[in-house]
Amino acid sequence: MSNAAKKSAPGSITKAEVTSNADAGKTADLVNGILRMTYYESILQDSVKANIIFADVGLAVDDKSVIEGLPLIGTEDIKLQFEDNNENKVRVKMNVNKVSPVYEDGSKNVVSLDLVSEEVLRNEMGEARCRTRENGLISDSI
Repeated sequence: MSNAAKKSAPGSITKAEVTSNADAGKTADLVNGILRMTYYESILQDSVKANIIFADVGLAVDDKSVIEGLPLIGTEDIKLQFEDNNENKVRVKMNVNKVSPVYEDGSKNVVSLDLVSEEVLRNEMGEARCRTRENGLISDSI
């Protein structure tokens, strides 16, 4: 493949592994079912974000779909590995923030996963909030 053709080609996803919250031994690799993945990283944002839309056709975890087998409800860990068309390799650990069904019928489901970094979940759950009040100059407290 020529260099110009490579630069216009899509990236490749090598890993999208979700780990169950209920049983750390249960994992599901979504790579073969991914229909679309978007990844957002910017110096203007305080965290990285991603979205994965995948086909959940069943028999992935204990002869059940990913959503039922893990179960996939939110806050699960997910390991992503992908390479862009400039051959930059990205490896990130993220968390599922939201699970949204896109399409459902008897044999398959199309599911959208909103992914965020762990810090976003900590902020939403209140674990990273400031709980004390300091008196005086800010420079004295820092």
